[in-house]
Amino acid sequence: MQDGDEEVWMFPREVDKLGRKFLEKINQKANYRLCFGGVLDDRNERGFVLKKGGMNFSVAFSTILDDFLKENESFIVKTLFQGVGE
Repeated sequence: MQDGDEEVWMFPREVDKLGRKFLEKINQKANYRLCFGGVLDDRNERGFVLKKGGMNFSVAFSTILDDFLKENESFIVKTLFQGVGE
């Protein structure tokens, strides 16, 4: 989050579980001005998308997992296949 005034778009499960009150609490505690942008279509995804000025920042579970796997790919491969072929 850059300025705390982004739109927060939620996937359906987050809307059901957290609702708009979640944003109100964050705004109060952190002195932000986040606003609810709407509900995203994918019922199988979890997380949020922050939008501001034509830019999107995905905080969706799949995006976070993909980033983690890319950053740790060599370590994961070494760990999984340690001792294989020796």
